Amino acid sequence: MIDDIQKLIQGLEQEIKDTQNDILREDMLERLQSVAKTYNGKDRIVSSLEILEDIKNKPPEKKILTGIAGLDNILGGFRLGQLVILSGITKNGKTSMAIEFTIRLKEEKPLWFPFEEPATELILKFHERQQEPPLFFTPLNMTDNTLLWIEKKIIEAKVKYNSQIVFIDHLHFLTRPSQNLTQEIGALVREIKKLAIKWKVTIFLLAHLRKTQLDKN
Repeated sequence: MIDDIQKLIQGLEQEIKDTQNDILREDMLERLQSVAKTYNGKDRIVSSLEILEDIKNKPPEKKILTGIAGLDNILGGFRLGQLVILSGITKNGKTSMAIEFTIRLKEEKPLWFPFEEPATELILKFHERQQEPPLFFTPLNMTDNTLLWIEKKIIEAKVKYNSQIVFIDHLHFLTRPSQNLTQEIGALVREIKKLAIKWKVTIFLLAHLRKTQLDKN
């Protein structure tokens, strides 16, 4: 029924665009309003109070706490479906912070995409210090850097290990040569956010800043 209404609305919209007769156009607009009034699809218009009732009726949302008191107090914990961007200039602790989160959130079965520094190098650093490396899961080989491949690995990690959090290190390994890098990065971030929502995981995306940007307002 909903699909039929959508097709009818689309058909009327096209007729309105095509017709040159003002009387016919007015009649079609009235028909369009009548159809829209009964529309009940997933993207129907609702009130904020209706959304609030839906929130109240859902089970409590899972909060992922790091155990870092100050951070947890400010953020109230991370949530599934969230995209968190860890940004800063090169060699200023982004990966170290992500590893610290990995250690603290081992129960969430972290999934790592170590594009910049291979997993073997990360693990070797702990081994050389005679320390146990943090528990995380990662592709045996980083054979691709497309969002489709990343999504496949997220699905695999979820069904095999129930991974709830994902680390991508880092954003610029996912970009392609482009005349408008800013626009491409914006599109990538939006698609990664969609993955977090779609698969109900928390994604931590590491991103480099240029040093010159620190001097800008």
